[in-house]
Amino acid sequence: MSTSKPLTERRRVLQVLQRQPTDLLPWLVDLETWYTARRRTNTLPRPLADLELNEIHRLLAAGRLAAAPVTRFRLHGVEVHITHNEQTIFRDSEPALPFPLPITLLPSDRPGQSIITYKTPAGRAEIVCQMDEAQARAAAGPTLLRRILEYDEDLPVVKWILNHAEAVPDFERFRQNEEAVGENGFTIPLLGRIPFQQLLLDYMPPARADQAARDEERAFLYLLDALREHSRHIVELALDLPDAPLLAFDDHLDGALTKPALFQRYCMPFLQEISARLHLAGRRLGSAMDGNLKPLLPLIPQAGVDVVLSFMPAPSSPLPFAEAWHAWHEELIIWGGIPPALLEAGFPEDDFYTWMEDMLTCIEREGGFIILGVGGQISGSADIQRLARISERLGRRPEL
Repeated sequence: MSTSKPLTERRRVLQVLQRQPTDLLPWLVDLETWYTARRRTNTLPRPLADLELNEIHRLLAAGRLAAAPVTRFRLHGVEVHITHNEQTIFRDSEPALPFPLPITLLPSDRPGQSIITYKTPAGRAEIVCQMDEAQARAAAGPTLLRRILEYDEDLPVVKWILNHAEAVPDFERFRQNEEAVGENGFTIPLLGRIPFQQLLLDYMPPARADQAARDEERAFLYLLDALREHSRHIVELALDLPDAPLLAFDDHLDGALTKPALFQRYCMPFLQEISARLHLAGRRLGSAMDGNLKPLLPLIPQAGVDVVLSFMPAPSSPLPFAEAWHAWHEELIIWGGIPPALLEAGFPEDDFYTWMEDMLTCIEREGGFIILGVGGQISGSADIQRLARISERLGRRPEL
């Protein structure tokens, strides 16, 4: 009888990234949002009320998933002033921070309005965020009311900032995350978003960015080129991170927003370029694609990515798991695959078990590699007993 010790979840992930078989399917989840929301509302289940997150993962027999950026932007020649409910909470000249939205500097648990002001020799630009009480309780993050490129008059300021900004390493934050999750978890190093997704989601109102892209506006193409240069530099910096076989873009790709023609024109060439660079260095490329991927189904295997991260199939998106698996399993590694809707009380328990069996049968029948997890976020309303039931089905021994 074999007495070999079971692999850690980290080791299982590393083997799957090399397309090697493992003793069990890797199984990791990110409970940060669920845990924070439950703590803020004093609704942690009684057995878990006094436990730290790693102990909850141990009881669930599910690995801990985390992600962390590996760089920040040094904003040379820029003064940054942040207020929350008209009170100054941050002021600095030439800071190193996430750009354009320094989300880590904003209060995550206090409702109200935050205004981030960037002052430059070319003028000033603002970002305005609003968080209500429900968002604060749910650990959901703020709503963007004004982006940094909301109006035409913002353009000279943004161009000036990008022309003088410098990406700098932030490896210490990544190492802290790795230490927190331990050997039974995995931290994904994030490269930010690809340039097109930055303009679409972070810099401009999506409808304005979509129209500018279709019209190939000169300013849009200028910004796209500037962001490409920054992204290339970020990739080179990230390659100095040791023991990081996977580097990933945090793209939140959704085919209903990034339509197929735009994906082919603006996203695929850059992803293919970065993928080739990473492969030369022995690394793999991932991209967070947690939206509706049905319109992009045949294009994604051609895009250069090795790993589709945070994949969220039906019923949480229009794309059935079996359809995606059939199209992708020979070329891509899927990370995620379990829709968050399965964890909600309104999803019938019998349907939950049927869905899981159908998914596992599909994987076993067609072969391929997957790192199982929940696509998208696990909200505070999720029933984590269902995570324990998944762990049981995957050959673990949860204690919940």
